[in-house]
Amino acid sequence: VIKSTYSAVAGFLKVPVGSGKGIAYDFNLYDFANAYKLSVTVAYNSLKMLEKHGYILVTDEINNPSRVHFLIGRDDLYRFQIENQKFDGFIKLLLRSYTGVFSDYTVIDEEVLSKRANIPRDIVYQYLIKLAQLKVINYIPPKKTPLLIFTEERLDEKSLHISYEFYTERRNSFEQRLNAMLVYAYNTTDCRNNQLLNYFGQPIVEPCGQCDICRDKDLSGTDDQSIEKIAIEITKCLKDHVLSLNDLANRLQVKEDALAQAVRYLLDKEKIAYAEDGRLLLM
Repeated sequence: VIKSTYSAVAGFLKVPVGSGKGIAYDFNLYDFANAYKLSVTVAYNSLKMLEKHGYILVTDEINNPSRVHFLIGRDDLYRFQIENQKFDGFIKLLLRSYTGVFSDYTVIDEEVLSKRANIPRDIVYQYLIKLAQLKVINYIPPKKTPLLIFTEERLDEKSLHISYEFYTERRNSFEQRLNAMLVYAYNTTDCRNNQLLNYFGQPIVEPCGQCDICRDKDLSGTDDQSIEKIAIEITKCLKDHVLSLNDLANRLQVKEDALAQAVRYLLDKEKIAYAEDGRLLLM
């Protein structure tokens, strides 16, 4: 699937084998998935796998900032600066302002560079365009669409290597996250805040008192066993009487939340019901 997605992307963007390196293409994931009858989820995850292996770079943002990547090494760049003094100051500004420009595409801000160099933004743009024309950098101006960049020349499927170990690791990681999400969703006993703290390896604290689990427990010792005890007392009270919630609260002397939980429990079990006047009666 991953290899076929790579070939489909190349076909969608009309990138022939052996070309495309460093070129940024406008790329809409939904249009691509529709064109090749692919699930958006499958297409997205396949692209992320290709990105992890260093074949492509995909940006998800609608408003893409400018990006720069130096195409030549430090030694060649030093020689270029000596031979082209008019670019020396600007190149030094770029290197002082941003890290990682030799290894990957780095987000830059022309406005920030303009202020630091005390020159108009248009001049910054012209410097970047000229350095790109001289094959010193790849410069991607800001765009308002998602982008896909081939970080290597487009390969044929036979030359594409996808690590099985990496794939297995990613799948296991996904399954762990999915299981953690299911545990969180179906949990009925542990404070939600503490579940999140535990998931991210943080120490457990006192229950938050705000989540649905804490509210259901009432933080006053009102656990499932206590609710059942209150429910039994309610059925005793209703055995010979039809009572309102206030009547039950006065008779049982329990907290309002605990009483409400016990009443809900009995209503769900269809052991009690509401009379026409709003009072409760035993079924």
